Amino acid sequence: MSYSCLLVHTVLVCQERQPMLEPEMRVRLYPFLGSLLQQRKAALLAVNGMSDHVHALISLARTQTIAEVMREVKAISSRWIHEELWRPGFRWQSEYAAFSVSPSSRGRVERYIANQEQHHRKFDLRQEMLALLQAHGIEPSPHDPWLGSAVTVPVQSRRDDEE
Repeated sequence: MSYSCLLVHTVLVCQERQPMLEPEMRVRLYPFLGSLLQQRKAALLAVNGMSDHVHALISLARTQTIAEVMREVKAISSRWIHEELWRPGFRWQSEYAAFSVSPSSRGRVERYIANQEQHHRKFDLRQEMLALLQAHGIEPSPHDPWLGSAVTVPVQSRRDDEE
């Protein structure tokens, strides 16, 4: 028998970081994402976001790749948003973020995802992504259209409820 524990913190961003996901849309989107992942033998452990992006903590099966799961989730959820939420122009950015999460950090990441509204009172999406990249040892490209042209990471204090 094979065993695995594959936890991944993902971030999906609306095309061009447009604020397209109103609160009433997100209330319907999150359960849809959970059922979509469940159909693919993955599990949605935590989800939350803002009008321009969604964070999700996902548990993958050992036979899945993050690339195939994200490709399917983005394509199917985009179509669902068009048809069910009446947003025909909606698209996710082609890029996404995915960070491995150790089981010992799961609670901290779940709290971070749950506290998105509070977190974004202080930091915008670009600042958040730069800080997440830094926390995971990833050097952002100065030409990354997702982050804009700046490559400086904001200085911020870290608390237990932040990743």
